[in-house]
Amino acid sequence: MSEKSKQEEENAEDDKKSGRLKEEVISYFKRVEQVLLEDAFEDGNHKEAFVKNVFLEVEKEGMQLGRHPITSRVLEQLIPLLSDTQYETLILLMEKEVETLCTDRFASHVVELFCKEIIKHITEESVADAFLGLCKNIKKQVDVFLRDTYGSHVLSTLLQTLSGVQVPETITKSRISRESKKVKKKKKKPQHPQMFQNSVNLKDSVTTSEVPDSFHKMYRRFLKTIKDDDNFGELLCHRTASPVLQVLVITLQKVSTEKFAQMTELIVRKARIEMTSPNNKDGGEGVDDSDESEEEEDEDTFHKLPVVLTDQVGSHLFEVLLQTADEETFDNLTVRCMLKMLVSLSIHPIANFLVQTMLRCMDKKKKAKPFIRKLSKFTEDILAAGHMGCIVRVAESISRLGLSDQEEKFIETLTRSLHIPEDPEKMEKSFCKLVLSMMTHDIFYKVELIPSGEPDHSLKNDAINYHGACLLKSCLSFKKCQMIAKSLLSLNKEELTTIACHPSGNHVFESFLSNTNIKKKMKNSLSDMFRGKFAVLASDKFGSRVIDALWKNVGEESKDFIKTELTQNKSRLESDLYGRIVLCNCEINQQARKMREIKEKQDKKRKMFEDILPVSKKEEKSVMVKEEEQPPAKKTKGKNKNDRVAKYREQLKALGISFDDEEQT
Repeated sequence: MSEKSKQEEENAEDDKKSGRLKEEVISYFKRVEQVLLEDAFEDGNHKEAFVKNVFLEVEKEGMQLGRHPITSRVLEQLIPLLSDTQYETLILLMEKEVETLCTDRFASHVVELFCKEIIKHITEESVADAFLGLCKNIKKQVDVFLRDTYGSHVLSTLLQTLSGVQVPETITKSRISRESKKVKKKKKKPQHPQMFQNSVNLKDSVTTSEVPDSFHKMYRRFLKTIKDDDNFGELLCHRTASPVLQVLVITLQKVSTEKFAQMTELIVRKARIEMTSPNNKDGGEGVDDSDESEEEEDEDTFHKLPVVLTDQVGSHLFEVLLQTADEETFDNLTVRCMLKMLVSLSIHPIANFLVQTMLRCMDKKKKAKPFIRKLSKFTEDILAAGHMGCIVRVAESISRLGLSDQEEKFIETLTRSLHIPEDPEKMEKSFCKLVLSMMTHDIFYKVELIPSGEPDHSLKNDAINYHGACLLKSCLSFKKCQMIAKSLLSLNKEELTTIACHPSGNHVFESFLSNTNIKKKMKNSLSDMFRGKFAVLASDKFGSRVIDALWKNVGEESKDFIKTELTQNKSRLESDLYGRIVLCNCEINQQARKMREIKEKQDKKRKMFEDILPVSKKEEKSVMVKEEEQPPAKKTKGKNKNDRVAKYREQLKALGISFDDEEQT
């Protein structure tokens, strides 16, 4: 063999290892991509023949096509079109280069899509067996793939395929990846966060499908391999491995609750989280009735939080555990693990999100009460740490679970935390302002600068805090919220309008108006305070929602005032997007249409009578004047009457009016 041919072989081998392709190959697949995008096939047979020819080229070049940015994209378009035989052939090509493909930037996406598409070919036994053979090769490299950026995504997809459980993208994909996908679809990012939007409910968003028993067996083998990892504890906080564990936990909860409980126990043990005695497991009543010395003793571990719970990656794994856990496992995680260090978790900048997730997932009064009681006691410390979300979740839980006995205690603690004076008049005047702005009384009113007086600072738009609006909204949904409702009504018209037109503040009024425990009279009073501002609210994106809420919950008299003002500004509101919606919701357009129809009917009737009785009003008036000036004799009057009856007898008869012969004579 000549030196030239040897050199060519070496270059070809280097190209294969590096994933480099010849220019003619790249040009060919560019043309293939164009044809697939245009989808200009005459029929199914034409398309099938085209795919067959392209697949022959794929077999010739091998799976190094998956490592090039252009050809890998073509492969992703081609895989869903493959027949069972072609799919099986592609499996055999992948088996030769499993590790290289799974850890490659481009080829890993091809492998992911390939794993998802097995569902279409699952009925073919030979294809399913070949796919399981590929899974065995991947399982041998699990420890490598877990710690690899691209291999970890392949593992996540494979676990979902083998278990038949589809996990939401919020778990499997990073935020950057999801946002870039939205940009491609030209979806605008919302300017303001939605109020009280819980994180994805994993139990409801997970979808399942049927897979063969052989797939479940392979899934259990992967589970065992991952659990037996020598450094399993390290995986909990690993940047790439922890998301795989999250997928494993979610899928395992659907496949086997027993295995799920075992996995949870393993994670807690490896995370070195100390579990308390199960004596207080049933609701934690011992904590609820304990005295202050016992609660202070619980805070001995104030700064001794497990690393996993304070880690930016590891904490997400525990959030997933809380959201997917059954009742028994949830109690173990919360009452036996988190209750003792609850305040420490709430003050930590990362771990406080665990507390928020835990409160969202609680659905029983008895279980939630000790947690709410403990957090309420340390409200000021948590607010000082800047973790207002925890306090918002406490208020939400009190409202959602109907813990009316905790409402007054929570409001009292909140007023003390914001340094609101105990004087009922001052409290009523300042409560809503301070909660909405999330400022203490002395800072908002600048008491330290003007000690001799207490200036009445109005609430500005930029002072409204998102968490403050969330907190006030939850407080206004309490059963006992009369003081808060009065505080809201103590604000002046401009302040109320500012809150109503704020992206977060408008939800406060929706909560106020929808609360059945607030008297109708107070709701009507709120509507009266908005008089003169209805048109302004109706033309605002957020204020229009307040108009809709008012319309649904106030009395008829208040509705009449709203109607009157909107009707007066109808021409201006019709040219506004939100104004038109409000006009429709408040039945202004319908009323105008109805009045127009009534007028048309009246005009039609009037015209009909004019045709039947063509005596004008002027003629009738002149006749009446003449009669007054020269009153005729009875005979003359009778004669005139008979003449008029005879003249219009037929018309009057048609209208059902008749006269007796005696009257006519």
